[in-house]
Amino acid sequence: MCSLVILYLRRDKLDAAEASFTCALDFYAEKQDRWYIASCSFGQGRTCLRRQDFDGAGAALTRALALWREVNELWGTAAVNQAFGDLHLCSDRLDDAEISLNLALNIFTTQVESRTDEARTNRSFGKLYLRRSQFVDCERVLRRALELDIIAGSRVGQAQSHRELGAMFMKKAQPAAAESSYADALRLFLKIEDYQATSCLFELGSAWVQQGKMEESDALISELLRVRWDAEEEIRKPKDGVVVSTS
Repeated sequence: MCSLVILYLRRDKLDAAEASFTCALDFYAEKQDRWYIASCSFGQGRTCLRRQDFDGAGAALTRALALWREVNELWGTAAVNQAFGDLHLCSDRLDDAEISLNLALNIFTTQVESRTDEARTNRSFGKLYLRRSQFVDCERVLRRALELDIIAGSRVGQAQSHRELGAMFMKKAQPAAAESSYADALRLFLKIEDYQATSCLFELGSAWVQQGKMEESDALISELLRVRWDAEEEIRKPKDGVVVSTS
């Protein structure tokens, strides 16, 4: 189920992801397996967060945190605190976000080795510092996140780190640097067919507009859209007699 849900989330198919978590949750509830109930609740919380259902996210993450603490699961405890950090950022509770992210980062750096999760937590810190206009700290943690993503071989993580660097450069009124970061992010998002490619494309367009590259912007956007269309057509091609739908 894990690989399938990751695919659903990467394609932004939140209904399918939520249905998978709900089905699994019912199964593990019958078995009274607290670890897997916590894992499914965590997945539901992250999905609710993507939907901007903050009440639903808070309830699911609270349930997951309580269960993982009961079974002394350090990774789960840290992962939920990282998610709570993101939730607090969405609610403009920056001080609460910092507390949750510090709890998560402390576990990931001293007790549980998970480079992708440590990178994800650093990216969340980057968003926090950007909101506070702490640009030096923001770039430091985002560079660290990118370094960890490269070591871990996480292309989606690398793309997200480049994208957050682009956002930082835009806020610093450095559109040329933002263009470079957004372009790096977009190339990776397109390679892994991630839904974030579309938003990243528009962010890259904003960097072009800030530099007055209007004609170049139109031409590059058309080319990038063609590349994305070709990639989606490749996905739809019959494989062993089966047509794969991306709708």
